[in-house]
Parts: sequence; structure tokens; C-alpha cells
Amino acid sequence: MKKKISLILVLLFSGFLITNCAGTKVNSIIKPYPQEVVIKIEATEPTTVEVEEEKNPEATVWEHGLNAEGGGKLSFISFITPKSAVLNLYSGISVSDFVKLSNDLVKIRDFTDYRIVDLNINSPGGSAFDGLSISDLIINAQDNWGFTIRAHASGIIASAAVPIFAVCKERYATSGAIFMVHEAALWKWPGRETASDIKTQNFMMDMLQNKYTSYLVNNSNLSKEKWDSLQKETTWFTAEEAKAFGLVDELE
Repeated sequence: MKKKISLILVLLFSGFLITNCAGTKVNSIIKPYPQEVVIKIEATEPTTVEVEEEKNPEATVWEHGLNAEGGGKLSFISFITPKSAVLNLYSGISVSDFVKLSNDLVKIRDFTDYRIVDLNINSPGGSAFDGLSISDLIINAQDNWGFTIRAHASGIIASAAVPIFAVCKERYATSGAIFMVHEAALWKWPGRETASDIKTQNFMMDMLQNKYTSYLVNNSNLSKEKWDSLQKETTWFTAEEAKAFGLVDELE
């Protein structure tokens, strides 16, 4: 009897071990996370399924080819919208500003129908020659390319930035804008110069000063003598005063 009971216990214990091991083995091949199930839905009549393409509200901006491969890309200082072309001059004026503005105006002229351009100006000035070059560029774009350039002054409009603002067909300024004019200055690296060099430089400075002043005289109601006086004194003036000088058309 004892042998039978012992045999039964052995069999039961062995069965428990087998079941447990089997269970462990089965559990070891079961992934802890469910497998991904992909459900594919197809139209019963594919030919009748129509998907309306979402229209980009700014698509009209590029209809003129400004993003065409190989050309037509505007510089980072400029952009266009479906309603306007905008150029920005927010820096010390240098030859790079002339290059960027020139390229942008040519691209807008050749790739778009825009002929009204808003030019935002907030500049302390910089190179006098580059400022005059940009002024000539604007005059040419208005007289020969059919552009109307509307200048919008804010912050500071000083030195070489003033004639750029002055030559635009429409000139607006915020009430807080501040203007400044002064005599042209020549910055030179230390070195050797002859008396003839200095004499020639004086002649060049006179030419530069007269050219600068001519832009102001031709686009304001002040005389050359008055502008010469204001420049010699390094004169700062408000947007309201600029309007009184005939330099600003309207305050914004």
C-alpha cells in the first residue's frame, strides 16, 4: 500500500514538473506585445475615387517662376506675397546691399508682374558711395523699369540711408523715426600719402558731398545752402521735421 501511494505521489510530482516546464517553454515563445496588424482598405471601384488636392494659399506667389530651378530666387532680405513685393534695408549700407537689391529688383521685373515695391528702411548709414549707388538703382528702376518704390522709414535713417529714402516715389515714416545728415567722412588705413594724394582726395570729397546733397535738394523743399548747413552741423531731426522739410510725404 505504501509503495502504491509512493508511486502515485511520484507520478503526480513528475506530472507537475512536466506541466510547469511545458508551461515555461510555451510562455517563452509568446511575445509580450501583440503583433502589429495592418488593415488595408481599398475602394471597390478605384476609378471612381477622387481625391481633391489641397491648394496652397500662397501658390500664387510662385506662379511667376520665382522659384524656378536655376534662377529667380530672391535674397533673404526680400520676399513677395500674392499682394506685394517687399524689400528690406536693415543694416549698415555696403556694396552687398546694392548687389542684393539690384538682383532682387531685376528678378521681380523679369519674373513677375509686380511694379509696386515696398522698401522698408531702418539703417544707420554706411558707405556713401554704396548709398548713392542704391539711390541711382532706385531712380533707374522707377524711371526705366516702371517701378513705383514706396519707402517706409522706421528706427533710424541716417547718413548714406537718407538719399536712398529721399529718391523713392512715395515716402512714409513712422512718428518715431529719426533722421540724421552729416558731412561725408573719409576713413583711411595708416599709410604714406603725398600732398597730391591729399589734394585729389579733397576733390573727390567735394564731388561726393555735392552729389549727396543733390539727391536731397531734388527731393525736398530745402535749398542746397540749407542742406549744406545741416550737414556741417551733423543734424538730427524727427519724422515730423522731415515732413516739414519735404523729405517725408506722410507719417504712418
